[in-house]
Amino acid sequence: MPRNAEVDDEFDTDYEVEIPTGDRKVIVEGKTNVPFKTFVGLVLQRKVTGLFQDHGNKSVIIDSEVLTKLASAPQDNQDNHAHVVLVTLVVGMLIGVFALSLVQGILIFFKQPITQTGFLALAGGLFVLAALVQLATMAKRRNRADKILEVMERVAWTLKR
Repeated sequence: MPRNAEVDDEFDTDYEVEIPTGDRKVIVEGKTNVPFKTFVGLVLQRKVTGLFQDHGNKSVIIDSEVLTKLASAPQDNQDNHAHVVLVTLVVGMLIGVFALSLVQGILIFFKQPITQTGFLALAGGLFVLAALVQLATMAKRRNRADKILEVMERVAWTLKR
């Protein structure tokens, strides 16, 4: 089969071959057969941007149907992340208002309404809690923005279900 110079330069491939389907396996030297789920899981769980420089032009053999479905899947972009942040902030505020209302209701039931001093103590406690969370986050080696984004995505996926 004649070699295509554009394909060779772009994907660093040597040959294009038809692989028979059926019960027979084909073994290609230097290549590993990995389930798509495992491959995608590795890509999503690791920081792979550095690999693009070293292996960006290497070829990856993938089933045509899987590639078509992957190409037609919705794109994950900053608009989606902004939506996740907005949903998480709104849900957090609603939970906070509900919790404060519940505490006020319980205190009124026991005839102990919250005074201005009580509100200031509550605000101070929340400030200290936020400072402790900030210190714990800084102590971890992971990027803080990535951690917050992961938490927000988990909350958004939980609410979406």
